Amino acid sequence: MSVDKIRQHPGIHVANYIKLYEYIAELHYNNPGFFLLFRGQSNDYFDDKGRTSLLPTIFRYDHHRDWYDALEENMQSLQSNERSIIETAERLYDPEYLRMIKKAKVFQWAIIQHYELCGTPLLDVTQSIRVAASFACDNTARREVYIYVIAVPDISGSITTDIDSGIQIVRLSSACHPKALRPHIQEGYLIGEFPDIDRVEQKLMYPLKEVDLGNRLLAKFCFDPNDFFDGSFKKIEHDELYPNSIDHFFGLIETYRHR
Repeated sequence: MSVDKIRQHPGIHVANYIKLYEYIAELHYNNPGFFLLFRGQSNDYFDDKGRTSLLPTIFRYDHHRDWYDALEENMQSLQSNERSIIETAERLYDPEYLRMIKKAKVFQWAIIQHYELCGTPLLDVTQSIRVAASFACDNTARREVYIYVIAVPDISGSITTDIDSGIQIVRLSSACHPKALRPHIQEGYLIGEFPDIDRVEQKLMYPLKEVDLGNRLLAKFCFDPNDFFDGSFKKIEHDELYPNSIDHFFGLIETYRHR
């Protein structure tokens, strides 16, 4: 099946967590040239051709607004938060981490994205099927939620770039300070375009469809969150996915969020 047909498909219904795991085991086995990452959502969002759309947050916008104005506002917010993240890193008194985070904007974006300060050119994903499924079920009353399987080049190091594919993958366990517990617990990764898109003028050189990670969709599954998990495999609860009370970095971030 082509990627377009997968994106247009309503999703393969799976009855429970074990059945999903069986499908994904088959995908791993039959696609040894790819590293598989997962994203859970309560809604399946579409582009103007009715295909699943997985856009980084900074490129999403209200269709009642001018797209250029929305993007310019989002980029300005991102630049402001980049400065806040460097100030936050300085308060950790860790020279090695501060040097790393100043070296590449993508490390700053990793924190901005994962602590939801504003939109970035990166998309949140995870290597854990259970984490993705728990996100899909989190705070929703829907009877059908979604898991997306995204195929990327093999991972090496904290940032993997594939020039031919025009993609970069950030492994958050290597890119985030140990005191930033949330991305470690979520087994998180971020995917974005390479080279970085950090200016409005640069984004205008890329059609929106080129930064849509739906183009890398390998499979789409749907399930009823009410009977998906069983006694052996439990859903990760909201407070476990977002361990804010014990996350030291979250406390530092909050001082900037409410300025």
